[in-house]
Amino acid sequence: MVAVSPHRDISSGADKRAGTAASAALVWGVALLVFASRMLFRSHYLYHWDSVNFAFSLMHYDVRLAQPHPPGYILYVALARLVQGVVGDANLAMQLISAVCSGLLVVALWRLAERFFGPESRAGLIVGLLAATNPLLWFYGSVALPHVLDAVLMTVIALLGWRILHGEGRLLFPSALLLGVAAGVRQQDLVFLMPLWLFCVRREGVRRIVPALALTGAVCVAWLWPMIALSGGLNAYRSTVAAYTQHFFSTTSLLHGAGLTGVLYNVDKLLRYTLYAVAFALPVLLLTFGQWRRAPGERLGGERGLFLLLWAAPSLAFYSLIHMGQHGLIFTFLPPLLLAIAGLLSAAGTRGVTAAAVAAAASALFFMAAPEHLLPGDGFKVLNSATLRNLDNGLENAHRTLRRRFPADETVVVSRNFRHTSYYLPEYPVVWSKAWDDRPSRNQGVTLWQRYRARPVARTASGGLSLPARARYLVILGDGPRLRLGDGVRMEQVGDGMRCVTLPPRAHGGGAAVRSSKAEGLVIASKL
Repeated sequence: MVAVSPHRDISSGADKRAGTAASAALVWGVALLVFASRMLFRSHYLYHWDSVNFAFSLMHYDVRLAQPHPPGYILYVALARLVQGVVGDANLAMQLISAVCSGLLVVALWRLAERFFGPESRAGLIVGLLAATNPLLWFYGSVALPHVLDAVLMTVIALLGWRILHGEGRLLFPSALLLGVAAGVRQQDLVFLMPLWLFCVRREGVRRIVPALALTGAVCVAWLWPMIALSGGLNAYRSTVAAYTQHFFSTTSLLHGAGLTGVLYNVDKLLRYTLYAVAFALPVLLLTFGQWRRAPGERLGGERGLFLLLWAAPSLAFYSLIHMGQHGLIFTFLPPLLLAIAGLLSAAGTRGVTAAAVAAAASALFFMAAPEHLLPGDGFKVLNSATLRNLDNGLENAHRTLRRRFPADETVVVSRNFRHTSYYLPEYPVVWSKAWDDRPSRNQGVTLWQRYRARPVARTASGGLSLPARARYLVILGDGPRLRLGDGVRMEQVGDGMRCVTLPPRAHGGGAAVRSSKAEGLVIASKL
């Protein structure tokens, strides 16, 4: 029998604690750098149409008015309103949420990878590097949208689920609580995560699972009731969601008559967005194939493979068969995809870590230095820091020129992005025409928004829309739509992406109008 010195046990325990502290310092240090990188490249204007919807919802919440758009995102809006109360600016508030969640996502993925593949596998370090520098995650971490918050909530729920699956049943109710919270941030998450959550908690028994589900339901009721009440009641909310669904899903959803064309459209976007998100990880994965070729069965088979599949499959099915929107939607399945890549690279040992570091460096360089369009002209647009700079510069120049040259009481702005214009230029009446709509059956009608109000001042589906009596100028922001000018109406280019239509003197007292039609696009006439 060999005696073991108690001093060795003490030393071993101290070494373990020191190693844990060093690991935590590394993880949180990377998270802090990620936060700083997102804020360094943040956009100074609201990036997306949805961003403006969220900004308006901070003033007045009502899903009927697309403040925000359906299904409502009420807990995200509540969080953004709290942060706005501290920082005073809607765009900055939502960007801070995205940037903080970018750091937290790195931490959650790192810890999940360590439990998933073992701390000795280095998968945590690898997935941390990939997530920290992923160009799409970096982009969305710098703008005012909820997708990174969505990703971190789903990843934390997955982490809790994996721990429950491996004997930590005490986490059942915290996971159920967080599931209800995630559904309040983005309502679809309840459907996307439920298969994975049920798989993870199945061994806990019905007597524990049913109360946990009741807790999730109670949390959902707690946010669902005010969301519906603030949107005019149940009938108004249901009709709003139904109209929104019909508008967007009719050309994409297999269940709404879009057929195979709609599915192919969805899958095309899904593949392009996903390939961009893993564009730098895939080459190094192929280069290290010889080192990890026997790993898929060991690393990604059995329980691990089923876990990742149940995490990714529901949202993948929805985006393929029902509707695929903007790039950030893939964050529902990008975390498990990055985990799988990290698991394979970690099987290559030191070479896998080196490969991940090379991919991370290339990804960071691409995000910071690449142009917005990789091909001449406007070909092959990507989302990176140049995209944000160009957006900021374009909006700033347009707004400065407009305010300097065109008095608000004599000018009507014609803008495809009328939500942006209404938000940043509230003193100007804004016209939006369905001539911009790509769907031929829906390109008739004009809408006038004046000094931003909750509802448009006037809307017409046919005929013409009379302009304000003192209107002398129609300033068209951005490209399109097709124009036909009436007698005495002239147009000139007044800036990059900005045209001015000057109405004839006889129209200044009223009578000038705009209308749209399938054949002619937007028609600007001196008389109705």
